[in-house]
Amino acid sequence: MDDVTDMSDWPRPSGDELPELYEETEGMIKRANGILRNHFQVDSSGSMDCIVFDDAGQDDFLRALDADHEVMVPLFQKVAGLPDREFERQYGVSGIGQRLKGRKSSLKGYEPAERFAEVLSDVMPGSLNLESIFYTFFKMRESDQRRWTEAECHTVSRCPSIEIPATANIKMTRLNPAWNSGSKSGAIQMLIARAEAM
Repeated sequence: MDDVTDMSDWPRPSGDELPELYEETEGMIKRANGILRNHFQVDSSGSMDCIVFDDAGQDDFLRALDADHEVMVPLFQKVAGLPDREFERQYGVSGIGQRLKGRKSSLKGYEPAERFAEVLSDVMPGSLNLESIFYTFFKMRESDQRRWTEAECHTVSRCPSIEIPATANIKMTRLNPAWNSGSKSGAIQMLIARAEAM
């Protein structure tokens, strides 16, 4: 099997502007790889390792989230297509990412974390290959950071690294397929389509 955490050949259009983003994301992916393999069944029968979520329940997701809040919360949010605003709209819990990611103690017994884990157990597909999980996380994190950087540059009217036209609209459409379609599982559908194409 290839090393699914090797991101060296993945496109990095913002490499000059955001080099630390790519380094940080690569570290997060390496940590997530171990956590996913330790907390979920791995199917190695095909050309790529797949994480099997079919039999995973709320407790499995909660243990994976609890293993590393800083990595697993944003990873599952991006892969499941559940950013903070969408999770609040669909499930009534506000600021789920910040509430869980920044928590210093265990997520076990913490109601918002249990709700997030329950939702993940319902919306995640039967299985996803690891490369699709990590590539989606990589590209969505990059997109979020680029939008934030562009908005910051536009706000302060100067940015030495990124040129933005004066007419740039900082209210950019979300690139997350779940956001555009209104579907809570749009990102998952994108992953499944990509996996089927391989």
